[in-house]
Amino acid sequence: MFKNFTAVPILFALLTTSLVAQIPKSLFVANSLGQNISTVNLENGNVNQDALPLGLFPNFIKIRGDRAYVINSGTNEVQIVDLASVSTIASIDLGASTNPWAMDFINDSLAAVSLWLANQVAIINVNSRQIIQHVAAGTAPEGVKYFDGKIYVANSGYNGSGYDPGTISVIDASSFVVLDTIAVSINPQDLDVSSQGQLVVICTGDYGVIKSQLVIIDLGSSTLDYSIILNLIATGVRVNSLNQCYMGTSFDGVMVFNLNSESFERDENQTLPGGSAIVFDQQNNAYLANFNSDSVYAFSSSHQEVVTFRVGDGPVSLDLYDPITTSIREEEELVAKRFILNQNYPNPFNPNTLISYQISRASDVELIIFTVLGQRVETLVQENQPAGYYEAVWDGTDESGALVASGIYLFMLKTEARQSVKKMHLIR
Repeated sequence: MFKNFTAVPILFALLTTSLVAQIPKSLFVANSLGQNISTVNLENGNVNQDALPLGLFPNFIKIRGDRAYVINSGTNEVQIVDLASVSTIASIDLGASTNPWAMDFINDSLAAVSLWLANQVAIINVNSRQIIQHVAAGTAPEGVKYFDGKIYVANSGYNGSGYDPGTISVIDASSFVVLDTIAVSINPQDLDVSSQGQLVVICTGDYGVIKSQLVIIDLGSSTLDYSIILNLIATGVRVNSLNQCYMGTSFDGVMVFNLNSESFERDENQTLPGGSAIVFDQQNNAYLANFNSDSVYAFSSSHQEVVTFRVGDGPVSLDLYDPITTSIREEEELVAKRFILNQNYPNPFNPNTLISYQISRASDVELIIFTVLGQRVETLVQENQPAGYYEAVWDGTDESGALVASGIYLFMLKTEARQSVKKMHLIR
């Protein structure tokens, strides 16, 4: 017996991994002025400067699995691109006059997108291509980063004539409730997380009197660790696994600050050629897109230039597809290695909520809804299932199909060897 669940069997996962691995290690570059994607095959060096048209004012690209997701701020949409064929699959409408800015994935289904004009973050389901929820953020949100169950949003504070105080919104990735607001310097535009669990924020300043700052926040306490005044106007930041913090500017190159030694490896007097668009591969090679020269520069972690690629007109964002690391990640995600019951989302919810789980071996499985008093409400799953990842939707009804009352409910995943219980909140 089961109710509205989706299985990802092992065979399908392995076949999908095999097909995905046929895509070469490549860069996908979003060109703002050219309104197109450039592709760079990193295995043979071939460049296609105009591989696919994009919408109006593309300003961000993110790769997940075998797809790229491009934010077209002028047409208020996320354009979904198949990497193998470099073709558009579909788009997700984010609403008129929202000016989407950046995005990050929460999991394979959900992503958070900052909406600059709406002062919101949109939670989207990339599979159903729908907006799940809007979350109020600060003024003019820009950079977005998901880490350890939370969504961090850089609120630039631009109000049309100047800048409100800069803040970071901290959003719970299960309930989509704002947990905290962290004060930072003026005009935070981009952020990343170091391997030490530090939130690294670039505050651009007001392009005049107030200078840019690199702000380091301790995520354990949500307090400022330290900050550094920058002599160039920085707009983007990315941190590699060596804790080298790359800070991109619009016109003056890229600075590099080592978070371990808290010292500059490349300061304003010896910047790397590049801009605010930065991505790393598994070897910590940095790929830096330069808007003015229409080029992508590749540098080793010791800042030795590896190669330069000429791409399309006005590159503003790029991401990297690596078939080796991607296939490993997808196999681990699709073919479950652990027993996991995830928190439902959204939570609180009305009328539906999604429950996902993983089992590590074939087993008799039950997924049951209870009241807090232990009374059985509904059985969503009751059958033998192979190892894998599963999803079930509860629509807030009992076994007779009647709507249940608002309140706290328990959901339990039980196999022959283990069980796990979590709480959820239904609001009518």
